[in-house]
Order: sequence, then structure tokens, then C-alpha cells
Amino acid sequence: RGIPEEYYEFLFAIDDNRPSTIAKEIIRIKSLSDREINSKVMKGIQFVIKEKNYIVQSKKILDFIRGKLLCF
Repeated sequence: RGIPEEYYEFLFAIDDNRPSTIAKEIIRIKSLSDREINSKVMKGIQFVIKEKNYIVQSKKILDFIRGKLLCF
């Protein structure tokens, strides 16, 4: 898969692309309560705000560059 493991808590992922699997997952998601869906959405929003903001991402880039510079 091309999605980092940390994202799966916030996604509705479908295991394969067979029409029957997709249909079952759509039906399952539609059966969730508004509260369950909103909870997942809010957790995802908080995750992005806390872990994927420009400060955090910039620090990761700087740490990567610093690590590369120390290798020389």
C-alpha cells in the first residue's frame, strides 16, 4: 500500500477493488451513526493539525538534512 500505517485510523479503507467488496464497505459505512463518523473525522482533523502542520513537517526536513550533513 502507498499510505503510511498511521493514517489508517482515520480512513475507511477497502481491502480490494471488487464491486462486491466496495458495495459491502459502503453499506457498512452508511450504517454507522453520525456520532461514529463525526468522531473519526474529528480525530483525523486533530491528527493533521497536531502532526502534519508546517512546523512539524519543516522540523522533519531539517532533521533529515542535518542527518545527511553529519554523514559527510
